[in-house]
Amino acid sequence: FSFLFTHLPRFLLQCLEDLDRNLRQLNSRLFVIRGQPADALPKLFKEWGTTCLTFEEDPEPFGKVRDHNISEMCKELNIDVISAVSHTLYKLERIIEKNNGRAPLTYNQFQAIIASMDAPPQPEPAITLAAIGRAVTPQCDDHDDKYGVPTLEELGFETEGLKPPIWVGGETEALARLERHLER
Repeated sequence: FSFLFTHLPRFLLQCLEDLDRNLRQLNSRLFVIRGQPADALPKLFKEWGTTCLTFEEDPEPFGKVRDHNISEMCKELNIDVISAVSHTLYKLERIIEKNNGRAPLTYNQFQAIIASMDAPPQPEPAITLAAIGRAVTPQCDDHDDKYGVPTLEELGFETEGLKPPIWVGGETEALARLERHLER
């Protein structure tokens, strides 16, 4: 099991590093905020002059509570909040509602429910420099120290003797794997 305790976090960190590399191509960066949201966010909102917070809805119980608390905090600070469903194609609460308040227990049930629903929205186009326009992500010289993706060591994981990953994390790797698969 120690395999899982290091390889899964490494995969996640690789995903975050890949996201940061992709954001750099758009003259932006990933900001990894350390600490509890209730403590860290108000300070950063003030420092950055934040007027709107956007995030993806988390369907998990812990995430719902966290998101609600952050939204309430933003309301008190007069910060607009925009959240969107993106973990899944359909809003999970809507599926449960359509099934008389119960989660579907079989794939056939699930298919029948979504067949009665409107199709999910089409995906948004990929962000380009042209689409961003004049939007600027303020960056500081010590960005990596303050907001960079942490290492396994910084998170307290043992890395001595860690074997190379079987699966490399990140969208870039995932798209390359998909392309190779489709070529077959």
